[in-house]
Amino acid sequence: MRRSSVNKKLKGSTLIEILIALVILSVCSALSVLICLNIQKSTFPFIKLKGMEIAKTVLMKTIDGKEYVDKRIQEDGFIIHRNIEKLEAYPDCSVIHIVVFSSENKEVAEVEQVILTAIE
Repeated sequence: MRRSSVNKKLKGSTLIEILIALVILSVCSALSVLICLNIQKSTFPFIKLKGMEIAKTVLMKTIDGKEYVDKRIQEDGFIIHRNIEKLEAYPDCSVIHIVVFSSENKEVAEVEQVILTAIE
């Protein structure tokens, strides 16, 4: 009985098989890093869409609430600058200029509209 256990051959991986497995794993990990970086870069268009939505909402609130003063607002992780300027050629009109910045101070969206402010 003892002899049969000594003569039993054990199978294992060779050095070449291990190297091939390491190469396959390194290629897969390199691809996953590239895919992850591309996903992070592709989120900026979604941030721009959200910024444009916030800019339009602030514009509508400004017009509906007749709140024609310069203001800096923070909302949903964005910084919104609202600037109101009177038009020299038309004193009864104003321009509402809204710029939305991301948390990294990158300009994300910009909206501008001319409104009639004299008649209320």
